[in-house]
Amino acid sequence: MASSAALAAGATGIADAGTVQINLGNRVNSLNGFINQNTIAATPGQNLDITGDRNDDIFSLTASAIGISGGSSIYQLALRSSGGQMAIASWIKTGGGSTSYLGDVPAASITTGSNQSRTGFVPVSFTDSRINGGAETTGLLEVNAANLDKKEQRITFVRLIFDDANTAKPTGVMFDDNFPQWVDPAVIAAQRSKLLRKIKKKKKALRRAKKSGNRNKIKRIKKQIRKFRKELRAL
Repeated sequence: MASSAALAAGATGIADAGTVQINLGNRVNSLNGFINQNTIAATPGQNLDITGDRNDDIFSLTASAIGISGGSSIYQLALRSSGGQMAIASWIKTGGGSTSYLGDVPAASITTGSNQSRTGFVPVSFTDSRINGGAETTGLLEVNAANLDKKEQRITFVRLIFDDANTAKPTGVMFDDNFPQWVDPAVIAAQRSKLLRKIKKKKKALRRAKKSGNRNKIKRIKKQIRKFRKELRAL
């Protein structure tokens, strides 16, 4: 893994209480210079969608097999974000027969004779109606680029880090930083509504229990109401 130093710079935001993450784990493989369709789900946006709204957010993801005069060849899988930065995994064979493997984010770095796996942050801008009111937001896409074999490479989208109260890119983010998981506001609203209905129902039951003088039932219902209120405060 790359250094824990923050690799992204030039933003106005900072990693704070508003910074959240979406765990992704989406892997895209290339084989013989072509994106391996077996690794891409049939659902549109499965791999290029990084927020879960089924709309592609990644600018481009390409695989290529390049033949160069003199016997050199390159097999490469490359991701380019909307910010213009790249994650690359490739295999290079020179005319002299030596081999080098490359896997770096975002800049190229070749190490002769060994497979490489590199992790880094790639700035990416995205829009999602559920995030920051649908305004274009800049986040950090943690990406791993790796070589599996000379003709097979892999790019993994590890997680997306962003501020759900600020459209600016978070800064000062380290690889070992963990942030709260982002939750769709609609999901929170539905959970809140459900808990409020439960509390209302229990309050009616409590009034009936008080009229009947059933102390055990009153105690049990009050405990349930406290539990639901605690869950409500946690949302």
